[in-house]
Amino acid sequence: MTSERIDVGALIDAWGVRPRQIWIIALCMLVTLLDGFDQFSLGFAAPAIRAEWHLSPQQLSYIFTASVLASVAGVLGGPLADRIGRRWLVIGSTLAFGVFTLLSCTAADAHQFFIWRVLTGIGLGAAVPNVIALCAELAPKRTRSTVVVVLICAVPFGAALAGFVSALLLPHYGWRSLYIVGGLAPCIAALLLIVQLPESIRMLALRDTPASRKSIAALLGKINPAWRAPTSAIFYVQEEGLARNPVSSLFERERAVGTLLLWLIMAMNLLEITFLGVWLPSLIIRSGLDGSVPSHVTSVMLIGATIGSVVVGRVVDKLGSFSILVPVHLAGAASVAAMGFAMGNVDAMYVAAFMIGIFVNGGQGGADGMLTAFYPTSMRSTGISWALGAGRLASTAGPLLGGLMLSLGFSTQAIFALAGLPVVISSLAIHNMWRMSRRAAVVQAVGH
Repeated sequence: MTSERIDVGALIDAWGVRPRQIWIIALCMLVTLLDGFDQFSLGFAAPAIRAEWHLSPQQLSYIFTASVLASVAGVLGGPLADRIGRRWLVIGSTLAFGVFTLLSCTAADAHQFFIWRVLTGIGLGAAVPNVIALCAELAPKRTRSTVVVVLICAVPFGAALAGFVSALLLPHYGWRSLYIVGGLAPCIAALLLIVQLPESIRMLALRDTPASRKSIAALLGKINPAWRAPTSAIFYVQEEGLARNPVSSLFERERAVGTLLLWLIMAMNLLEITFLGVWLPSLIIRSGLDGSVPSHVTSVMLIGATIGSVVVGRVVDKLGSFSILVPVHLAGAASVAAMGFAMGNVDAMYVAAFMIGIFVNGGQGGADGMLTAFYPTSMRSTGISWALGAGRLASTAGPLLGGLMLSLGFSTQAIFALAGLPVVISSLAIHNMWRMSRRAAVVQAVGH
């Protein structure tokens, strides 16, 4: 009997996005939403934690950086996922950060709390890159960037949810109640993922075993119930398999410069976003506005981030090029600088905050899409997790740089003007990557 070879990627591209894929993407959005919830929970719980344990501002800052620094260790999950698959890495890491968040409630002092936050961060660092990789590998090429940014959009929703839940629980039940909710939700999500989350279809195709062929046929049948797999089908993807260690593969001759540029892009973007998240409310208060204004301006920025991520992702998918991210990042830098001049004028601050969300956060969503496009299936989780790890590590400098500029007596306008530089650097790195891809395309065309 002659076997029929079926290109999984071409089949998914031809079908487009169907309800089963949307359901899987929604499940993965739950993981990124919980990431956003966890990231922002500490900000709401911090005053009560500081008061209970009589912490100095410096001691509290160490706790703030614990889970972010630990999430860098999540890069170890990328190579493991590229070896054993995405599914169980996502499930295990989601369950882990739920359990360790619950254990945070048992902390008797700041040292114990710090340890639990570190372990929580490791779980988060492994979960998010793998849900991004899994969904990108399940999506048609023409909507892949949009799918990635939709996943990232769940982070500000999680942040908003953390604010809502903290307002309900903290006054009545204390800060530990926030971590009970933040711990139970990932545990429940992990149980749902066990039942509903499939393995990456492209990973299964690279394995090419009888069991993986059966799994692919079953998943494709759920995506398109009208399709029936030939009994002799052999599934494949038009990508290279992994011939060596996935981390070493990131730095092969034709990929090394791109990997380093992506690390720089992630580092600058996440440093920018963290700086704004930490210092924007304080700088607004510094300008003489308090009350609800700082939270309202931040909320407008989050709304802009959600809209911007989706719009930028769709534009990238439509144009089929990441070159659009260069002007997007430059507009982001201009928006950050504009916030400095808008200080004191509430209406102007709302406009600047919305533009920051559109261009800075939207640009980061598009940059996340670059990660999934740059790396093949066999090393995609490794590439995403290491780039995000570099970004999260750099993001810890955001609070420090803001504090340094304030201590040196910089004006608010000068602080925001300098704060736009990281996304300018990102735009230059993206431009270089675009030029590299254009040269590679020309060389390939000449070769044929």
